[in-house]
This record gives sequence, C-alpha cells and structure tokens, in this order.
Amino acid sequence: MQIQTLVLKATCVAILTLLTLRPAVSAAEVAPLERSVVHRADGSPVSFLAEAGARGTQDALIILQGTGCREVSDNPSAGRVAELLAPDRRLVLINQPGVIAGADLELVDGCPTDYWERSTLHQRTLDMLLVVAELRRSDWWSGKLVLFGGSEGGAVVALAAALIPETQAAIVFSSGTGMTVRELIRRALPPPVAAELDAQIAAARENPSGGTRWAGLSYKWWADAADVMPARALALSSAPILLIHGAQDTSSPVEAARAGRDYLTTAGKDVAYFEYPALDHFMREVGGEDRLPEVMEDARRWLAGVVRR
Repeated sequence: MQIQTLVLKATCVAILTLLTLRPAVSAAEVAPLERSVVHRADGSPVSFLAEAGARGTQDALIILQGTGCREVSDNPSAGRVAELLAPDRRLVLINQPGVIAGADLELVDGCPTDYWERSTLHQRTLDMLLVVAELRRSDWWSGKLVLFGGSEGGAVVALAAALIPETQAAIVFSSGTGMTVRELIRRALPPPVAAELDAQIAAARENPSGGTRWAGLSYKWWADAADVMPARALALSSAPILLIHGAQDTSSPVEAARAGRDYLTTAGKDVAYFEYPALDHFMREVGGEDRLPEVMEDARRWLAGVVRR
C-alpha cells in the first residue's frame, strides 16, 4: 500500500497533474462559460466550454489541463492563465474524455468509468480536432487560434498543433517534450518505483484496458503514451512555438524541456525557449513566491511579437 501510494503521488506529478497554478483567479475576472457537446463517430460525447457573450468576431485560446478527471470548469487556473496571457481572446476549455460538464456520473476510483476507458494522449488530440471543427461553425470565431497546454496538456498541444491549420502559436508549459513519456516519468520517479515502470508498460501493452490501473492511470493510457515523444509531432507544425519551463521542476525534469528545445531547433522550427532558473513546475520560487504573472507577461509579449492580428 505504501509503495502504491508513492507511485500514485509521484507519477501523477510526473505525468504533469492538473494545471494547478496559484493563486486562483477570482470569478469576476472570467466571463461565464457555456457548456457544449460534440460527438465522436461512435456517438460518445466530447464536453467543452467556451466563454459566453456577444463580443463580435474574436480569436480563440484553447487551454488544455493535465491528467485527472476534474471537471475543467472547476479548475480556476485556466481562467487565470487566459486573463494573464490573452484576455482579448475567447477562452475554450476541453474536458478530459469521459468527463461531462455538469453530469452526475458514477465514479470508479474517483473518476468516471468512461474516463478510464477513453482517456489517452491520442484520444485527447482527436477530441480537440472535433471541438475545433465545431468552433469553425461559431459566428464569433475569426478562424485564428492559439493553443496553450500545461503538463500533460502540453503533450496534447504538441500532438495537435500540426493538425489544426488555424493554429497561430503553440505554447507548451511545464511539459518536457524532448523525451518519451516513459523516460520522462522514469526520471521523476523514486528508483524503487522506476524499476517497475518497464514491466508495467509491457503488461499494459498486453492488456490495454481501462479497467486495469497503475499509478493512477489506466493501462490503456500507459499503452498509448509510453513511447510518445511530443517534440516529434510538434516539429511538424508551421506555427511559432514557445516552451516554458522552470529549472527547479522536479515533476517534469528540465532536461526533457531542453531536449525538446534542441530537437525543434535542429528541425529548423520557429521555437522560443523560456527557462526560469529559480522556478518550479508551478512557476513558484523555493519559498512559495508566485511568479506566474511575470512568466505569463513574458509569454504575452512573445505572443504579441509572433502573431499578426
């Protein structure tokens, strides 16, 4: 039990938890969110939310959170990032597979059954494509889009950016893109737990089931994600790319972010890399001082310099 608890804690951090940036934005700073649903080919729903209000034609900002089945509208950090980064863009948030805004779902190990059965990096990528297809039908959308992903959401942004032609910029936050998920997690886990990793991944590939879980994630997730290196997909995008990382990040080791920068640079991509020597996964100093506003101001200036309005 002690080992399993340690695995769960360490891996959920290593896979880059919910974009839990602090302090939370107040409700007055975020426009109301409207719940919407699109459907996959098999009829299953993809739940997303977009800022409400008639404000004329607008560009969009999609923010993707990390792992976990928390309903995205319950995560105030996304609103804070949107307010700091691009308050003039309309915020769009996409729920994890199996998580439906406002629905009262039966939970297994704290999450809906459909979350365990569907949540993978590639399913999240496909879900984003469906949501963008729906945005194209919206009267308010200008056809211009910025992608921002934190933690696991950064990996999804990397996978999706080249597939969405309207992407003007892709921002990857606290997410090491230059290593496979397997290697990233191996570096973040305590050695006794890391020693189990390859065997667990092999077992997941033999039985990629949502009903079997290790370290807080389904075998289906592990089988899908283990050997994904997000920078490979991100290198296919023609959009400007910004990687943001704290050198004191113990959840997503900074070496993985540097490797992503090097891979993209070698591939000839338009990539900027902002590394903050004193900051951690959440852009805080060792004493807990929150530096997210300064980091997002740097990102905002970069965005203004690469995106034509």
